[in-house]
Amino acid sequence: MAACGLLVHGLRRLLLLVIGLTLVACDGSGPANKPDPLPRYHNSIKPGLPPADFQVIEADSEISLNETVVMAVMNDLKSIASVSWVQLSGPEVELPGPASKLVSFVPAGVGYYRFRSDIRFDDGETAEHEFSFSVVASESLVNIKLDRSVLMGQEVSLRAWLDDSLQGKNVFWESLNTPEVEFFRDPGDPRLIHFTAPDIGNDSAILFKVSVSDSGGEELASDVVIVLVERAEELSRDYRQLFSHRLARVHPFVADGPFHEDLVYCIYSNQIFSDTTCSFLKLPLTGMYKESPEIADIMDRVVVSHDWMGRRFEEFLRLDEDNRDFVKLFRSVTGIVISEDISSSFFHAGTGALYLRPRILALTPAERATLFEPSTLPAGNDLSFFTRWRYMLDGLPVVSGGVIPYHSRETLRMEELQYEIARTLYHELAHAADYFPAAQLAGVPEWERPWDYARQRERNQILSSDLLSQQFPLVSNELLSLAKLVFPGFEGGGDVISADFDAASFAALFDADVAVDFYAFTAAREDFAMLYEEAMMQLRYGAIRETGVFSKDAPDYLVWGQSGRVALDRIRSRARFVMNSIREDQDAEIISGFLADTVDMAAGERWSAEPSGSIPVVTPE
Repeated sequence: MAACGLLVHGLRRLLLLVIGLTLVACDGSGPANKPDPLPRYHNSIKPGLPPADFQVIEADSEISLNETVVMAVMNDLKSIASVSWVQLSGPEVELPGPASKLVSFVPAGVGYYRFRSDIRFDDGETAEHEFSFSVVASESLVNIKLDRSVLMGQEVSLRAWLDDSLQGKNVFWESLNTPEVEFFRDPGDPRLIHFTAPDIGNDSAILFKVSVSDSGGEELASDVVIVLVERAEELSRDYRQLFSHRLARVHPFVADGPFHEDLVYCIYSNQIFSDTTCSFLKLPLTGMYKESPEIADIMDRVVVSHDWMGRRFEEFLRLDEDNRDFVKLFRSVTGIVISEDISSSFFHAGTGALYLRPRILALTPAERATLFEPSTLPAGNDLSFFTRWRYMLDGLPVVSGGVIPYHSRETLRMEELQYEIARTLYHELAHAADYFPAAQLAGVPEWERPWDYARQRERNQILSSDLLSQQFPLVSNELLSLAKLVFPGFEGGGDVISADFDAASFAALFDADVAVDFYAFTAAREDFAMLYEEAMMQLRYGAIRETGVFSKDAPDYLVWGQSGRVALDRIRSRARFVMNSIREDQDAEIISGFLADTVDMAAGERWSAEPSGSIPVVTPE
């Protein structure tokens, strides 16, 4: 290895690594007047263990109440198979699964904390290390949340949380490694950076420092974050690979569930290829052998990157126990993935699994801090108008296309998030039912694979969404073309739109058509799912969807809008078709009669909700 004393092995190597990396150059010639950027970390090892067995990173002996704690183990000489974390004293902390070599959290209260890590190496040898520190009532002014463990090639985001007294000050990030790790400052928020974890030969710690200064350049506060990058298999460049980007590490939420050995491999792995996906014999659809599954059956199929995600998901399902909508809809999926790196929910017909963004489940700041935060820079286009939507209940928006910000310090109740979760699940599970209808699951061959089964149904044009488009087609070719221009992930479109096509032109076409949302024009699958989402949100929750068209010149005022568009006669029949296709056990004719009448909204009315994104579906090529 290079100079700077990094040839020393074991504990001393890491100590020198951490100290050496704080310097601008190996000879220590960095600015002498900078405050020590690593006040939080020191290194120690349990007496009697050979120093080359493993290395540790741990918190300083005294931590401020709002400061991030990090504890980690790593090794240069042999691979660590698993690390089991045990809390010995102090206010309770949620500990990670057995695959995690790093623990990072913000203490919930003052006190003396003790933890033990039980380490098992690939060669069968074991070791342990005890961590201890005190948490005091003082607070730090800047804190990066959180230190974390990632796989090489994984996309990572880091956010600095600033004290109110530092808001509006200059924020500066720097890589403390040699060579430096390339990172990108978010163009919309200087507190946020993104980088790709570098390829490494062995597990390695990389460090970033954030500093806050005043207009004169004087540093007011700083913090350092450690990211433990773990070795992983090289990514394949094979076009058959379902997930070509590095996925985060996940594990079954129910460790001893009936599918725990196959879940990750079958639905969230970089080793999944289109011609080697798991058969239904290895991972069947939930409803293939159980017509009326229970919540426990659903949870046996959940894969998470952090256990809190599974607990929140189950908490939501318990709210729906009376209606049992969602457990029945889950008959058409093989599994559910809730992972830190999923920023948009989707259903993948190739695996039969639902991929749920955990942001809609996070109740606390600590939970939100574990998630990958995508760039704040919005996608743009050259059009002079845009659309918005929201769900209204008792005159107030319960879903307005946005979710609580990643950096929010607010703690929520599940009842406050249930509407966003519900509308996401209705949408995505409509896709699942489209490809794998519950009424037909008894006839699905066990030897078949989701990928092949879904492709065959698409080729034969026998999906319910295909039948919808044949019997109740959308009308406007202009909107079909325009949708492919506006929404990411869809090729072509826009070539038939003239330069003078404005908000009023768009509104006139949309008003006369039979879609409930502009996103429905991207694909027949989305038209199908949007109808089910809007109808079920109104029928189950009383939440009525409002859709509006706006000019960019006056973005807060309606050019055109409707409330409860799904109840229009020409659209109600389409919704009835969709509901009957998904749930034959419900009388769609009767329940569609309970939809509230459509109300035209006044042009010029002010709209307070934020613009929305949309939810994609991934289908086999």
